[in-house]
Amino acid sequence: RQLRLTVVPSVLSRRIHIDGSYELTPRDPDRIDRSFAGTVRADLALVGGRVEREIVRDLERSLAEAGRCTQAWLDRDADRAADGA
Repeated sequence: RQLRLTVVPSVLSRRIHIDGSYELTPRDPDRIDRSFAGTVRADLALVGGRVEREIVRDLERSLAEAGRCTQAWLDRDADRAADGA
């Protein structure tokens, strides 16, 4: 499964562009690999590279946290199903 996305920032939306795809790849019945690939471009004199790197770092942190939250939710749901709830 693949999700294409474009992020439009609320600030500097004409100068910062974020496009990518988020992919879930089943590996076995109990494992799914998640990957994100994309481009980040900040058309800002002198600081564009720094802004791009910070956006990428923030995306990495956010996606990792989303994975942990999703796994916790799945684990709780599995526990409820096992308990017959």
